[in-house]
Amino acid sequence: MISTILNDTYGFNCGTSFAAPHVSGTIALMLEQWNKSGYDEDPLPSTIKALLLDSTTDLNRTGNGDQVIDGPDYVNGYGLLNAKGAVDRIINGTFLEANISDISDVDVYAINISAQSSLKVTLAWDDVPGANLINDLDLKLLSPSGQTFYPWTLDPNTPAREAWRNESDHLNNVEQVYVNGSGF
Repeated sequence: MISTILNDTYGFNCGTSFAAPHVSGTIALMLEQWNKSGYDEDPLPSTIKALLLDSTTDLNRTGNGDQVIDGPDYVNGYGLLNAKGAVDRIINGTFLEANISDISDVDVYAINISAQSSLKVTLAWDDVPGANLINDLDLKLLSPSGQTFYPWTLDPNTPAREAWRNESDHLNNVEQVYVNGSGF
């Protein structure tokens, strides 16, 4: 956020107090685009959340030395909000909004991508308030060769540990799988 200082120069401010209006304004733009795009129903809150998180720019916090650590963390979350990216996903229809009706349901979607493309898939759902997940959905991507890609997972008991991707996430109602072009 930029603010005017006494002599017409500008200063830079940031923090959670500035994040809330940014997110709220972005959601307003998303809802405006949603209506302009002609969707019959209002979006689910989980759809808005997934589009926001899917369009973030990873801030690649630096770990030990010059090592760049990908994925969410307890310092930056999923990254920097990208309002244009979130609205563009609505314009381009690059999302799926669906309901799972039964606890034993498994939904399978085929996605064709080139071997050098990156792919980010974000799943979000609305769960009832409480200490534990009621509906534990699991997102996994399977490559044509049978390789399984798991979502980013963080350990709340060890917040400094980087996110890992070697198991299902049974803690969160947002899951995101990212595979870079060389990962397929």
